[in-house]
Amino acid sequence: MPSANSDGVSIHYELAGMGDWLVLIGGLGVHTGEYRPLIDALTQNHRVLAADNRGAGLSDKPDVPYSYAMMAADTLAVMDDARVDGADIVGFSMGTRIAIELCLATPERVRTLTLIASRPAGRSRRRVRLLTRFAAATERDGGHGIRRQLEAGRGYDAKGRLIDIQVPALVLHGRHDWIAPIAGGREVARLIPGAEFDAMPGGHLAVLRAQAVAYAQRIDAFTSRADRRKP
Repeated sequence: MPSANSDGVSIHYELAGMGDWLVLIGGLGVHTGEYRPLIDALTQNHRVLAADNRGAGLSDKPDVPYSYAMMAADTLAVMDDARVDGADIVGFSMGTRIAIELCLATPERVRTLTLIASRPAGRSRRRVRLLTRFAAATERDGGHGIRRQLEAGRGYDAKGRLIDIQVPALVLHGRHDWIAPIAGGREVARLIPGAEFDAMPGGHLAVLRAQAVAYAQRIDAFTSRADRRKP
């Protein structure tokens, strides 16, 4: 299985499918195996690069502070290792913030940007309680990587910077997402110039499971007609 070196940290990734490049950036604690239905659906029209963020899956889990900018640099290291100059970027949940940081830092590497279950800043109280319990449970099993990923979100606020995203953008959000309420996705779409917004069936994890095909079809329709900027 391939891996990239990102400043001394090994980042595991997988490649699948044929067509234009699409980079899939996962959420908190999620590894590539949990994205299999979505990856399989996206490979109908894309060559998909999916990585385990630092702290999850088969990637290294250094017990040091993480940031979304750091994880965006990890994604770029994976793209470099796989010789991907530019791609359609898709982020889910925590991965939307990594995708935003990547797009703002290196817009020339991003053809289109799709954000699934996003929030421009902060977390709901319910989400904080849920994630804190999740991190505590994994910590008992040596899961400090999840805790470090969770800590990366403290104080995060991209509201004032989303106006600087100048690539075609699509924001998707489950209608019944109680982990990341749909209002957050609507706000992200409002703040990104020209962004499209669609409410999707299901809740927070629908993109990984029952609604993976529906999400992939919406992403395919968007990327196929978007006025892409060449890398």
